[in-house]
Amino acid sequence: MELKNKLNFLQYFLGSISILGVIFYFSSNNVLDFKYQSVVLVCAMFNQIMLLKGVLVILNPEPVKWRGALAMLYIFGKTIILGTGFYFIIKYAPHKTLNSVFIYIFQLINLALSIKKSSV
Repeated sequence: MELKNKLNFLQYFLGSISILGVIFYFSSNNVLDFKYQSVVLVCAMFNQIMLLKGVLVILNPEPVKWRGALAMLYIFGKTIILGTGFYFIIKYAPHKTLNSVFIYIFQLINLALSIKKSSV
């Protein structure tokens, strides 16, 4: 099964844009804070896409030779990407760390709302 069959990309993109608007509103006219929090949002998006791809590899009913290694690669990659985003915000804008945690939580909610229901 492909990722495009499981995720409504338009809804996910629009939800991410709305989160970006909220970030802009709460960054209190500080362009650097907005940039740093936008990096966390982009890292969260890539993290979630890699999570879904890894889950789809594991759940794929067709025999795949390197299924375990590929799933571990996705999990390792998503961890590195998310860790990099939070390291970036903690290093350059530590006063916005809590906001970044909320960004990640709302992005998870956005992902949950964007997943298509599968018909059995």
